[in-house]
Amino acid sequence: MGNKYDDGKYGVRSRKWFGLMAKYGGQAPNNTGGFTVSSGADGTWVTGWYPEGPIKILKIGIMNQKAGGANSRACPNIRFYSGTTQIARLAMSSATTAALTVASTTTLATDDISQKGYIAIVSATPCVVGKHASNSYSYNAVTGSYACFVDWVPKYHSSWDV
Repeated sequence: MGNKYDDGKYGVRSRKWFGLMAKYGGQAPNNTGGFTVSSGADGTWVTGWYPEGPIKILKIGIMNQKAGGANSRACPNIRFYSGTTQIARLAMSSATTAALTVASTTTLATDDISQKGYIAIVSATPCVVGKHASNSYSYNAVTGSYACFVDWVPKYHSSWDV
């Protein structure tokens, strides 16, 4: 086929889950797994995911896997990086989000990941529900088991050939 664009090869939308429990279709053990937020401490959830790049990100989201994981005071604040560049920030869009519901607000700084790029996921200081700015609230009130996802499509690159 050679180096030419082909929808069958490059137009397929894929979703990659991070921390999704096996009972919901993920790879983390049943009834455990996911990323747990229990305080205001920052932490690295994923050191690096290396997709066959380059890719274009369509959507990034977070799902609460257990009821009661978010509350009215604060919610987890998640950041996605490609190297040292922040590509997205996530926050739950509601304090009363039901378990197994994708309900997050996303700010994408870029949607391109280079051929040799990777994505890291870091939890940051908890935020006010639906916002990325922090206010006064109890960091220890942030609890839950979360899974994140990236929807993406491959991008054409001249080094890709059949």
